[in-house]
Amino acid sequence: MKRIYKYLIFIVSGALVLTTSCSDELNTEPKGTVSQSQITKLAESDPAALALVIEPMIAGMYGHLVTFNSMGLSDAQVKHDDHGIKSIFHIADMMGEDVVQTSSSYNWYYHDYLLELRDKDYTHPYFVWQYLYRSIKLANDILAKIPEDAEDSQMKAFRGQALATRAYSYHYLVQFFQKTYVGHEDDPGVPIVTEVESEEGTPRKSMREVYTLMVKDLTDAIKLLDGYSRATKGFIDQSVAYGFLARVYLSMENWEAAADAASKARSGYPIMTGEQYLAGFKYISNPEWMFGSIVTSDLDIVKTGICNHNSFFSSFSYGYASLTGMFKAIDRRLYDHMSDTDSRKLAYQSPDGTTFPDGGYNGVELAAYVNGKFGASDDGADNTQDLVYMRASEMLLIEAEARAEMNQPGEAAALLKELMENRDPNYTVPTSNLLEEIRQQRRIELWGEIGIALFDIKRLKLGINRDYPGSNHPEDAKLVVPAEDWKFTYMLPTKEIDNNPDVGPEDNNP
Repeated sequence: MKRIYKYLIFIVSGALVLTTSCSDELNTEPKGTVSQSQITKLAESDPAALALVIEPMIAGMYGHLVTFNSMGLSDAQVKHDDHGIKSIFHIADMMGEDVVQTSSSYNWYYHDYLLELRDKDYTHPYFVWQYLYRSIKLANDILAKIPEDAEDSQMKAFRGQALATRAYSYHYLVQFFQKTYVGHEDDPGVPIVTEVESEEGTPRKSMREVYTLMVKDLTDAIKLLDGYSRATKGFIDQSVAYGFLARVYLSMENWEAAADAASKARSGYPIMTGEQYLAGFKYISNPEWMFGSIVTSDLDIVKTGICNHNSFFSSFSYGYASLTGMFKAIDRRLYDHMSDTDSRKLAYQSPDGTTFPDGGYNGVELAAYVNGKFGASDDGADNTQDLVYMRASEMLLIEAEARAEMNQPGEAAALLKELMENRDPNYTVPTSNLLEEIRQQRRIELWGEIGIALFDIKRLKLGINRDYPGSNHPEDAKLVVPAEDWKFTYMLPTKEIDNNPDVGPEDNNP
């Protein structure tokens, strides 16, 4: 499984040779380029040859998920928190109340934790903006080369993966750069750039327009990916596209559509056992994982040693957490919500220190509530743990929440029971406050994985309160911020204001 990136490198190398030797229709003018008219003809006459052009582009699109230094900074300026899509999730998780950072050492992510990095001139709004628009460009470049009416099954699969990538990138963008969808449908979202729309200048489109594009892209992707069998879970297939659609419908509070998409997304995936939950979240072979990245030692995020998700989140790996004491802990209220028979509680250090008595990496002492959810890589120090972006449990919880919202308590309770049977043998589904319980279990289940600490408080129009009796947040991070405060929403970066003629200072967020 971990050979996939080497396989993709082979494809890129092979394509450079084969696209100049396997088809006369790829004679280029000027030398070294392939015209759009040639691509269109090739799609009709020789899709296998066109695939050799597209495959390296697909590799680049997925490689972007684990890219280091996406901003292209010099060695002296490079940011250690610029290490792919997990950086985006990390930022989002730090802006909520579920993840505690125990120290401000080196300051990576700590100012996100303090909600101090939303200004237009700060690095993180620009990082998130350029990273996700780069993802959109990679998808658009693929879409521009494949006719919408392509009949070849491989071309359909390529197009479906690109559409899904574009959609999820826009979804993350609007969650950072505007408030939630419901109640803000006509507020400005983000500029829309597609394969047929200019990158040179486009105004902020309404949230309604951006969400309409996402739904269309994902609906089209689902159709195109019908029958596609992927090589590994490092690729988007129909189930993953359904999962992205479920997330979008959840944001829109389209409960029926969210439940339907989530149910279809997780079809065929089991819920992992408690033992599997405690195995370190490092193997894409986990049967519940739906989509992720296979991490190998030749990736730059690994070669850096410390610029990767596990450096910051794993207490048992070589990296920032273990070497500088900037551990990630679970909010005490979430920890206390788990019963002593809930297997997930064993993913965090107990207040008496007995969960991990031998400490973390190199025996470093782990304070109460520090996580052990993300384990060390098998070889100990190189942080080659695979990365998860979507799981079946998330889909189950989306469906459960949606059914509770639709006043279907029986169905919602049955779904919650299905999850908790694999987490806590003594768990009883509550007869009251079911919706609140489902959302609480979502926070516990997906802790530290995909950024829901921020995305959910915005979606549900909640504030944060880290200043409560017994809080385990550091004193300077004991923030109380009301719902829909602009502190949860980034300003558009100055570079966008300066370079986009259709977006001026007056168009920015307050």
